[in-house]
Amino acid sequence: MNKLIDIVKDLAYIGHEGQFRRGPKHTPYIEHPKAVVEKLEDWGITNDVILAAAWAHDLLEDTDIDEQDIIDAIDDENKSFKVLSLVKSLTYDSSKWNSKSDWLKYIAANESLSVKYIKAADRYCNTIDFCEAGRYKKAKSYLLDAWSIIEEISRRNMKAKTDFELLVDEIDAE
Repeated sequence: MNKLIDIVKDLAYIGHEGQFRRGPKHTPYIEHPKAVVEKLEDWGITNDVILAAAWAHDLLEDTDIDEQDIIDAIDDENKSFKVLSLVKSLTYDSSKWNSKSDWLKYIAANESLSVKYIKAADRYCNTIDFCEAGRYKKAKSYLLDAWSIIEEISRRNMKAKTDFELLVDEIDAE
């Protein structure tokens, strides 16, 4: 595998240790970043910085891992700052934003394609979780909140487009 990805994956396992996803399954939280990485790979993403950032995308928001921990874990200074930059862009800060909706609109209009890919995969995986829990109304609103990001990724990636179309069909069927 890739050294950068392995380092950040290990950091994600440490950070999310003992955490569980909300919902009826009591799934270890680490399954979420793992699913996001797998979805990105399914969409053809191979860039190690993007995949590393996907492993770490919830660390600053949901764990005791901080920015310096991410920098210290990665022994390549250039890549550590690239990964950290993506993770910071993917971290919701309620002191900066009035709502997650406003933050998602900002991402859609201003962030890099890398951030948008990770956020789209994150939204996809979370929406799947809502559907599996039978929360279709929540799934639909959650997906629609990031629709401008999803549309851009879908225009660029046919596999992502197909995945989102099938997901919308599943939600609409309920």
